[in-house]
Amino acid sequence: MPPAVPYRLVLATTLLATTLPVLSTEEPTTLAPVVVTTETPSEKQDRTGLTEHTPHTPRAGSVLSQEELQRVMFVDSVNELLGRIPGTSLTRNMRIPIGGRSYTGNLIDGQAVKSPHQLGTWGFIEEVNTWDIERIEITRGPGSVLNSSNAVGGTINVITRDPPRVGEHRLWLQGGEYGLLRGGVSTGGTLDNGLGFLLDANQMHDKGWREDSTRKRQAASGKLVTRPGPNTRLQLRLEHLETYSEDPGNLSEAAFKQDWRQSAITHDTLSDEMRHLTPSLRLDHHFDEQRSLRVGLVHRDSTGTQVTQGFGQSAGAALRQTEKDYEENNLQLIYRQDFTPLEGKLYLGADLIRGSKRDDTYNRIDAQREDLSSASTIKEVGDSPFIQYEFSATQRLRLTLGSRYEQYRLEVDRLSFDRHGNPVEHEGKKTYRELVNKGGLVFELNPQHRLWANLAEGFLVPNTSATVTATYPNPDLPPEEMLTAELGLRGAFPAQGLGYDLTLYQTTIDNYGLTIPCSEQPERCDGFSPNAPGADRASFTDAAGKARFRGVELALAWQAHQQLDLALSYTHARNELIDYVSGGTDYSGNRLNASPLHRLNARATYSPLPAWQVELEADYIDRYYTDLDNTDQYKRPNLYHLRSNYRWQGWDFSLQLLNLLNTRYSPRVSMSGDERIYNAGYSARLLRAGVSYQW
Repeated sequence: MPPAVPYRLVLATTLLATTLPVLSTEEPTTLAPVVVTTETPSEKQDRTGLTEHTPHTPRAGSVLSQEELQRVMFVDSVNELLGRIPGTSLTRNMRIPIGGRSYTGNLIDGQAVKSPHQLGTWGFIEEVNTWDIERIEITRGPGSVLNSSNAVGGTINVITRDPPRVGEHRLWLQGGEYGLLRGGVSTGGTLDNGLGFLLDANQMHDKGWREDSTRKRQAASGKLVTRPGPNTRLQLRLEHLETYSEDPGNLSEAAFKQDWRQSAITHDTLSDEMRHLTPSLRLDHHFDEQRSLRVGLVHRDSTGTQVTQGFGQSAGAALRQTEKDYEENNLQLIYRQDFTPLEGKLYLGADLIRGSKRDDTYNRIDAQREDLSSASTIKEVGDSPFIQYEFSATQRLRLTLGSRYEQYRLEVDRLSFDRHGNPVEHEGKKTYRELVNKGGLVFELNPQHRLWANLAEGFLVPNTSATVTATYPNPDLPPEEMLTAELGLRGAFPAQGLGYDLTLYQTTIDNYGLTIPCSEQPERCDGFSPNAPGADRASFTDAAGKARFRGVELALAWQAHQQLDLALSYTHARNELIDYVSGGTDYSGNRLNASPLHRLNARATYSPLPAWQVELEADYIDRYYTDLDNTDQYKRPNLYHLRSNYRWQGWDFSLQLLNLLNTRYSPRVSMSGDERIYNAGYSARLLRAGVSYQW
């Protein structure tokens, strides 16, 4: 492991405090309002929180407001929403584009509802009731000590709406081409006895532009907020979500050019049906103005059925039906103590996780479930106490130092059958322990501009498919270890109506798991025979790789005119394989595939009338390699989207035209052998219209 973070921060802080000049002596101006959760005697103690992203936090991030969510009215968050912020990638995870690994944390109201080391993904937004969202706080990079240590790519924290102070009711409906119809109703308010309530229900059916791309959603949620005492707040919430989706699959280049609307003849997931039930409880109590306690408990049951096209995805491959039963429990304790000296703020807490993941896979013939093919159960126990201390070293310099100790235990039990039908059992357990340090600083150049920096460690436990259930498991496979350094500058020029947020970052991953052929190291594959059938494909996983991810992220917002607002999100990402030999091929020094150097998203919003807004969005992605060999490149065409909203009294009318120029494109292109594969997630020009009424 690298040296502990606090020592590096002390050195960096000393240098910064002695070398940075005072750049401005302007009079302070009013800062943007910041949401706070406790009453404290100091503004500096008030304006940061473990899960909140504000201009004063020493970490990178973006906040998607409810106003922006209502403007976009996304059906697909990955392809319609997340491109509007810097740092998003083309594959599974946000800042770090490597699929198959859980580098993204998923939270609802600051608490994990999915296994942090097993299931985290950047498509999480659609796994909640999307019409019950107040805002989405997206941390790019490791975040605070409250964030799980594997989430070096980032964390998506969905903040749900609170009950309004006065009665509020809303009906809405939206329709679109190719069978899109969705609508909902919500109501909320606060009773005379102080009990606040909010109820929401909505439904969607979308046949989809491509063949075999139907999507259905049914969601309902309710929240109650009460104050048992003057210093206590109790929140109860229940969410129910049912989703059904068909996957049209990825097309070869020839099939894409022939008819890009067709579904693939062979592909992995045919359909996926899930049901999520998520009750949660949160208690906030203030002992006095300097001491508070938060207790949060969330439980999620997820059950469903996934149909896939067997192994190898060949035209004659048998179908498989996997029945899922997942459970996650997260207990979170956070004690806060404020101190008058140095305007200190101390957090003591624990993040406790208990979960299980069961998958039963059956053969499927003529839409009927047949014999059991495999059954696996993974149980997890995570105990993570943490501590964080903030203090002001000078009037302008504020430091944050924290540590998170993670003890994570995995237990797996898997049953499968060999080619002769004989049962084969795999079982094992492993405990991983790591002390992860995170720290940062914020230096106020003047009241409008802040320089910040942080340094954070991280680790990701290996997947049980490599350590236990593989044909040739490696039980001693160590966790991946990460180190992230970030430097940022954010602020505003109020007179010019300009705001900016700039981040430079670098993440290095050691012990990166690679596939090693057994033929190269037969002593590592117990029972391996070079003459056995399939010996040339036999392999094991070893921590033999190293990768480095570095880049620049920029967000700009400019009110160019009273009627014209401009916004820009830019990402420069250089993702390189430092030490990477897989399958006998040395990829060291190559750029990661599906990793463009440049990505730019720009929006211009024109308001002909105060109640009327028209937004034009343009999205640019640079040419990128489609393979690890770095021999083939793809340039996605530019995309344009047009959105319009008009408000009149309690009415809101919306019109959207996505893929304005009817461009033929793929959100990501990869290579399979010598053939390009055009990934799903695209569509031709789409028209959507909606109306809502609120009173």
